[in-house]
Amino acid sequence: MKKLIIRGIQLVCALVLPLHSALHGQTIPHSVISGGATNAKAGTAAIRGTLSQTSIGRLQGGTSHNVGFWYTAQNSLSNGGTLVVLPFTEGTTGIRVKVPLMLQQSKNLITTTHRSRSFEAIIRFNATVLEPIELPYKRVGDVGTITVSGTTGDSAGILGELDFIPKLGNSDMTSLEIISFVWKDSPAIRTITKNGEVRILNVCREGDSVRLVQTVVATMLAAFPNPASDHVTVDYTLGENGATLIELIDMQGKTVTTLLSGIAKAGNFTNQLNLMFIPNGSYFVRMRTPNELFTTQITVQK
Repeated sequence: MKKLIIRGIQLVCALVLPLHSALHGQTIPHSVISGGATNAKAGTAAIRGTLSQTSIGRLQGGTSHNVGFWYTAQNSLSNGGTLVVLPFTEGTTGIRVKVPLMLQQSKNLITTTHRSRSFEAIIRFNATVLEPIELPYKRVGDVGTITVSGTTGDSAGILGELDFIPKLGNSDMTSLEIISFVWKDSPAIRTITKNGEVRILNVCREGDSVRLVQTVVATMLAAFPNPASDHVTVDYTLGENGATLIELIDMQGKTVTTLLSGIAKAGNFTNQLNLMFIPNGSYFVRMRTPNELFTTQITVQK
């Protein structure tokens, strides 16, 4: 029996060969979150990238799939629980950025006996990259932790906002890790969390040094002008094929209008969102792909 070595780990070929019947001779390319391991072949089937990503069913040319974080989370909540996420956000040094903490989905959270729930979340981030505004935080070395608490009476929506000032730190990005989330009046409620990220646009890295740059790099999700009046242009980049949803949501997390809903192909796109009948106020443009969530805030001002 032959052995396959992927990044120094020996895998018996028997683990790979059963995939042949599911692959039907297809070649699976690197995905946007692939780790890029050594290629592996068995007959007419080929695996490119990490074995864990491809073996869960990401097939080339497919129009839909039952894999990925969102599908897994939805199935895990079938018996009750909540899904709390932080999105991928982008910012510029010195300019305030808001990151929403979202209750994306819930089941049996709000009941006839419990019309509201109180929560507490502890979030970890790189304190050299982000400086929290208003909310106190603890810092040990380069690691900061911030506590967000409140009450919600909805089964889905925005639980709260994290306000930061991006700064020139030791990296051009920081993850936002939900290291703890609890419903204080019902700690037994199961909660699935999805971590987010803040990427700083106007920095580059040369060797071990992080430096400011004048031009803004390509973004995953951008909306302009901001403030907007009659319309807003949405630029977005998709790194993978799959179910994609782009919508405008209000500060309560309710969908106001939808720009895109369906199976989309990877690539760069530009669309316009009509704001003619949208009231003045603050909103989020939210883009959800099979594995990631992005938001950017806009203001409607007529």
